[in-house]
Amino acid sequence: FLGRLDRIVTFEKLEKDTLLEITEKYLQELCQRASQSGITLKLSENLPEHLVKRAGSKDGARRIRRIVQEQVEGPLSDFLLRFSNNPKAVSARLEEEKIQFFEG
Repeated sequence: FLGRLDRIVTFEKLEKDTLLEITEKYLQELCQRASQSGITLKLSENLPEHLVKRAGSKDGARRIRRIVQEQVEGPLSDFLLRFSNNPKAVSARLEEEKIQFFEG
């Protein structure tokens, strides 16, 4: 080794409440970024819980970030690319275990 190990740090699995807080933080940041582009993003209340369920608790916050990117940010970008002018408001709802985006 170049250095030496003098401690072992173990990490506990994150609890569901903590994962929900992290998910809500990521979604809040997404809403702020959308707002800076002139888009009001309205997310359904059950979306964070759905994303936490999809992520599981295996990889903690890293997995949550990836799920938000794959399940929300990517599809939202695809939705916005369909418009020549960005809509003023976009709603995201959970329908049949899939996130759907709607104008308004």
